[in-house]
This record gives sequence, structure tokens and C-alpha cells, in this order.
Amino acid sequence: MKRSTTLPILLIATLLILATVIPSPTAQAGYADQPPPLPGWTHPVSYGLGVDTTARHGINLGNAPIIRSSPVIAEIDGNAANHKEVAVVTSDGFLHVRRANGTQLWSPVQLLPAPCSPQSGDHVGNSNPVVGELLSDGVPYIVVGYGSILPSNCDGGIVAVNGQTGQIVWRFSLRQWQQQQGYAQEELYGVGGSVALADADGDGKMEIAFGGFDRNLYLLSAVTSTTYTVRWYYHAADTIWSTPIFYNIDNDPELELLAATDITANDQLLPPTQDGGFLYAFDIAPRTPKRIEFHTGFIWRTYVDQALYSSPAIGDVLASNPGSELVIGSSCWLPVSPINIPVTKKGRWVKIFRLSDGAVLQTLNAPECVESSPALGDIDGDGKLEIVVNVGWAGDNGIPHSETIAWDPENPTPKWRTIPYSANFSLDPNVRFNDPNGGNLQSPVIADINGDGIVEVVTANFWSVVILRGYDGQQMTCYLSPACGAQPSLYAWYTVKSTPAVGDINGDGVLDVVIGGGHQFVNGPSAEPPITAHLYAWTNLATVFPGQTPPSGYQTAPAYSAPWPQFRRSATNDGVLNVPGLQAAITELFVLTDGSTPETYEIALSSRDGSSLNLSLSESGDSQNIISATLSSPTVSGTTPSRVVMTVNAASVANGVYPVTLTVSAPSLPAVTINVTVRKVTVVYRTLTPYIAR
Repeated sequence: MKRSTTLPILLIATLLILATVIPSPTAQAGYADQPPPLPGWTHPVSYGLGVDTTARHGINLGNAPIIRSSPVIAEIDGNAANHKEVAVVTSDGFLHVRRANGTQLWSPVQLLPAPCSPQSGDHVGNSNPVVGELLSDGVPYIVVGYGSILPSNCDGGIVAVNGQTGQIVWRFSLRQWQQQQGYAQEELYGVGGSVALADADGDGKMEIAFGGFDRNLYLLSAVTSTTYTVRWYYHAADTIWSTPIFYNIDNDPELELLAATDITANDQLLPPTQDGGFLYAFDIAPRTPKRIEFHTGFIWRTYVDQALYSSPAIGDVLASNPGSELVIGSSCWLPVSPINIPVTKKGRWVKIFRLSDGAVLQTLNAPECVESSPALGDIDGDGKLEIVVNVGWAGDNGIPHSETIAWDPENPTPKWRTIPYSANFSLDPNVRFNDPNGGNLQSPVIADINGDGIVEVVTANFWSVVILRGYDGQQMTCYLSPACGAQPSLYAWYTVKSTPAVGDINGDGVLDVVIGGGHQFVNGPSAEPPITAHLYAWTNLATVFPGQTPPSGYQTAPAYSAPWPQFRRSATNDGVLNVPGLQAAITELFVLTDGSTPETYEIALSSRDGSSLNLSLSESGDSQNIISATLSSPTVSGTTPSRVVMTVNAASVANGVYPVTLTVSAPSLPAVTINVTVRKVTVVYRTLTPYIAR
């Protein structure tokens, strides 16, 4: 049931070899014209004329280049007065944190417990750090995975690091867990995906969910500042690349855990499996025994025909379906083939699932397999969410380049498709640089980078961070030197293969853009190795990207809004975005009654984005006064519930059908209409049907 993991490593090796043979460029407009670096986010001495910016962008971290790990912007040291910090992991497994002024918060943390020997081209720092108050006591912790992708003697697992001290407070080792549990030894222990954090049961302590290459999905809970407990682990029977997500799918007090996995064909299992992937929903309650066997223990499971490396996002993207939906891409694994022999891959889609039962509601068509993770946001100013991903894999024969693609979720055909180009250092204005594998690791983010109320899509491609105009995908950063003149770029001097982060790091009210990578010319124009990790931060982008006039009908957002600013949206990887709005659990109710006794019904109300809403209730069409309705609470928010409490009393009316309309309103938002149909009959016959649930 194990899948070879050589293909992604071959990709990385190919890209890094490509990076080492690019000649030293000559100084010219475009790649050299950049927004200013965030103060302090520079290296002290220039690397040479034509191979560095005059402002010396990028902090030299000294370790191996950052490849897979995406930076996270968060409150890490617990001191809001000195603003935000940025955390990232280098490919050799060191966790770095930098203050807003670029200085080191504490010494880099070696994530592995002991030296080890990953295979050539493999790395031990592949996970994105997440940040949260595990105990709700004001102390932030960084939780991050470690371990190799290919079989090796390296340990793998996750660690929790105290954000104030930089000390590892606990470690969950997959190798030690396997030995403790006594199940068959695995060849793989690494964690390549990221962790999801949430207080799933409301006890003030966070739950910690992640998947491993050891074929298990884990759910842990923080207990004290130095301890955790394992609630359960599910044997998924194949590797897990995707980051799980917490969400309440059934309106009970607790969140559920949703996770995506791979699966390999195996006719020895009962029932047999076929190649593809599974999307699961699990209850978060502790289990005894802790191990959940394959094929058991989930709320629902949905099969798709491609392995799932993409990490899910949740938002209210389909008006036709009440509440929020889950959005996810696929991977580029099946059918298995060498990257240099392109075939027609499965998974040329983004799918939208109903959260209550895992049903597929919509399939968005893509020109190639979709391995990146979706970003959600209103990119065209219509008040509704769109979906954006990166697409591109050299082993798929769909397109010869990578693209960034956006959809209106109701329409399977893309809204726009753009080939993102890196800034061009060639003297030939016709030469363009695009990473054909630009959908493999990096995902897009969405933010208003220049404060004009029009959101942009930001993504990494080749040696640059590329900025696209949100509503039509037009590239705003330079890619044709010298033809683009002084049009600026966010040029990173090395292959960038992660997701950028956008946020106000230093508290000046404007957004900054951060990416981790390397610098090809750290040792001068000769590009002598070793190449070291660099962490870049650009600021004041409005100075080089002037504000634009929105198209007709565009509802501008507040300046510097950021609906999806980093991987999985937040520092905890919550992956959830909803536009402000009011919604009801149901909008149609049919009541059959004989009028012998009053009957009471309750309809749950919720705030889509969790913000507090003031409610009012009105009633129309009830000329017979059959219905009386009230609100259980005049406000609703993410923490304050409210319900429509409705009593039906048809004792005094004749048999017949009586339609009534209830309207729940909140200021400045569309009202919710609940249509109630009461049918009065002479006798209602009732019977009891046995129901058994496991």
C-alpha cells in the first residue's frame, strides 16, 4: 500500500539544477526595480553589481534554502507591542523566527532529534509552521512537522515550540509511536503537510491534527505547557500529503475533522480499494482503542479518482447549497509516470463538496491536474467568493506551462487563466520565464497589496513573486525586460516553491509580502555554492503599484483587506472564509397537523463569517394567526447562537393549506426568508420506525 515518493523529489532536483546554471544577469529595469524591503529585512553587504538589488533585499538565514515551507505571519512572542513575527523552516530542518524589524527572535531551532541521512535531493524541512495559543493562556506556540519524504533513517513527526522562548516543549515522534503501538514498521515517518489547530470541543485547549507519510491521520490535544495526549489515529492505508481542516458540519457544539488522503489499489482488502483518494469526515471525540482501522470510524467518506495532495478550503461558495462548502484540488500522481514522459493525468479539476455528507456538488474544469491548495476570496467585487489555484506539472500533457486560474464557483469553465511569468533578466525581450511545475507546491493568496480597495492574487513562480489583478488576472509585475521599463517585480534570486504570505508585519497599516527561498549569488556573480536560505519581505507596494480605478459595478473592499493572506488563510491553518451574511439551517418547512396540540419548531441561525449580527423577525401571510414566532436571542455570532422558535397552533382553522413567510433581517445584509407551509387535516397517523446507527 505504499506509494513511491520519488517523483516530487525529482521535480525539486530538476528545478534546483536549473537554478544553478542561470548566468549572471546584467543590471537593467524590471527584476532590479522592486518595492522597498521591510526595514531590517536585508543583508549587510551587496553580493555584486547586477546580481543583487541596491537595497540588498532578503535576510540571509545561513541554512540550506527554503523550498517547501511557506512562511507564516503571526503573533509569536506574545508581545503585541512589537507587532508580528514571521516563522519559516529551511529545507535542512531549522525553524527560524524573525521580528518585525528583521532581527532574530531566538536562535534557530533544529527540529530533528538527531542527525540523519536523507536521500540525495530529499529534505527534512518540508512543513509549514502554524501558530496558536495551545492552552488559551496568552502564550503562543509554533507547531510544525519534520522528516524526510523518501525512506531514510530520519525520524519524523511534529514538535511544539514555545514562541516566547524558542524551546521545544514536546515532540510527537512517528517512529516512537509506531514502536510504542507495536504495529508493523513503516519505511516513512516524515510529515510533509502542515498541522491544523483548533479548540474543537470548546475546553480552552487546542486540538492538533495532521497526516504523515506513515499512512496515519493523527488527532492530538494539548494538555499542559509540556504535554499532549493522542485522542485517536486513523490508519489511512496510504500516505497523507494534505493538511486537514476543522469545521462544524452538523451544528452540534463540537467541530469535526475533515481530511484528504491517497489510496492505492489493493484487492486483498475488504472491501478492495482502487487507485485514487478519499475525503473523510471524523468526529473528534477520544477513542478507545486509539487506533481506528482502515474502512471504519468515519462519519462519511467520498472517493475520487486521483490522490489528494491539495489541502481543502471551506467557504460559502455555492448559493444553491445552504451554508458552506468544502473546496479542494487533487494531485498529479495518477497515472504514475516519469516527469519527463508527460501523460494525461487524472485530477484535472477542483471539486466542491457538501459538508454534511461529502456529496460532490460541483466540478470545476482545469487544463491540467491541480495539486495546489485553493484560495477563496471576492476577487471581482460582486460580493461572492471566487476560487483560485495554481495549475502546472511537467508530467501532465495538458499545457506546456503553469497557470494561475480563477473560477466563479457556479461555472465549471474558468473565469480567467493567466500564465504567471517571472521577471526577465534576458536581453532578449521575447524571452519569458515560467516554471512549468508552478502548480506542484506553491499556492496563491489573495490581498489588496496597494490599498486601492481592489484585491490582487499573489503567487510564486520561478524566481519571482508574481502579482495578478484579481478581477481579470492581468499580471502587474514585470516579466519583459527591458520592454517593461521601470515596471517593478518581486524578484527573489532563486527558485521559489512555496506560498507567499501577506500581512501588516510592523503595524504601519500597510501590507507586506513575504516569501522564503535562497539567493543564487550569495557568494558573488560566479554563483559559487553553497546557496543559503533567504527570507524576503517587501513593503509599501503602493509606491510602485499605483492605485487603479475599479471596473463598473465593482464593490471595493476596505483598503489593504486580505481575505486569503497566507497558506490556508490563517496562522492556525483554519482554511475557512465566509463573506458576512446571515443564514438559516433550513429555509423551507412543511408542517402536517390535525390541530389537536400546538407544535413547536426551532430553526438555527448563524453568522456566515462569525461576526456579531443584530437580528429582527417579521411575519407575513398569516391571516389566521396560526403561527407565533420569536428569536431565542436578538444577536447571533460565531460564539452566540440564535434560533427562530416557532409554534404552530391550527386548532381553530378549517382543514386546508396555509402558507406563511418568516423573514429574519440583519442591518446592511440580505434578509433570510423561511417559507412555512401548514397543512391542516382531520387525522395525522403516526408510526415509529426503528433506527440503528453505528
